[in-house]
Amino acid sequence: MLDPCCITRHPPSPLVEVIGNDRAWAGRLADAVGALAGGATVLALSPDRRVVRFADKASWREAGGEAAIAEAGGRSVEVGHAWQPFAIEGAGARALLERGIELDLDPRHFAVGHAAATLCARVPVLLFADGAEAYTLFVATSYADWLAGWLETAAKAVRSSAPSQSTECLEHGS
Repeated sequence: MLDPCCITRHPPSPLVEVIGNDRAWAGRLADAVGALAGGATVLALSPDRRVVRFADKASWREAGGEAAIAEAGGRSVEVGHAWQPFAIEGAGARALLERGIELDLDPRHFAVGHAAATLCARVPVLLFADGAEAYTLFVATSYADWLAGWLETAAKAVRSSAPSQSTECLEHGS
């Protein structure tokens, strides 16, 4: 039987924080980030800060991301090393996340491709909706072990209410 909520802990992945003032974002900076982000997800953290999630660092570097951002009036910092990603997938993924996140994760309100900076179990996270039953949760590396334990406990509760149960929960990606 399929696991209703599979959690996989992945190694750090490419995240770039882009910072610019109101004038820069109103001008060329938004266009520069949009052009560089092709296929990536851009999450607004505040009026002057965005996080860009790339498929791989090579695409950012090949496109001259840092130079293009600076030319448009902003600055960028690779922050992937500071965030631990967890993939949460399966029919119970939404139920698991709803135990600790106060966002409405109904697909009509938080559709595939949406992202949010929020709290999960009172810990700051970045949440990305990757598919109908697939999410990526980024947490600061200092909270990663604690949140992994919380996710496993929440997954057990989701599994106990699901018709089929699995003994596997937290996997470590390479």
